[in-house]
Amino acid sequence: RGCTLKSCAKASRVSSPPPAGLVNMSMAHQTESWRRQVVYSGRTHAVIVAETKGYGLTGLASLGPARDRGLERYTGEVYALYVDPNYMGNGIGSALLRAAFRLLAERGFGGAVIWALQGNNARYFYEAQGGKEIAMRQGRLWGSRIQEVAFGWDSLAATLGGTPAKRG
Repeated sequence: RGCTLKSCAKASRVSSPPPAGLVNMSMAHQTESWRRQVVYSGRTHAVIVAETKGYGLTGLASLGPARDRGLERYTGEVYALYVDPNYMGNGIGSALLRAAFRLLAERGFGGAVIWALQGNNARYFYEAQGGKEIAMRQGRLWGSRIQEVAFGWDSLAATLGGTPAKRG
């Protein structure tokens, strides 16, 4: 039981059918992919999970250095943020996002970015959390053309209500 990347990601899509890669994603593939991310997490990368007693995994986030070099101010990135559809609206997404921002700040990243598929309802969540639409890009995901929107937070310290962490 609990959230899988496939079930959480499918629930977050709104404007188009899921790419074939998402529909065909197997539990074995998901398990191996996330196992690698956890194993290789280190000083700059991390995976955070939310678990609910009696249910299991209810959300997850992964983070690290920003992959898009064109957004210099946004040095950290939340690569993924998923919440089980059965637990949306219970504060899990907010808690995961704040924890991801805290870890990024502790690792010395000043700002952060999250990329979302255009038309994804998560945009309203990101905006409510203080994210500003800062860029758009086109790409491919599992053989399908996609349009993504970037949401940025200029200052993680300000977002978290504290002083900037020092990289050390």
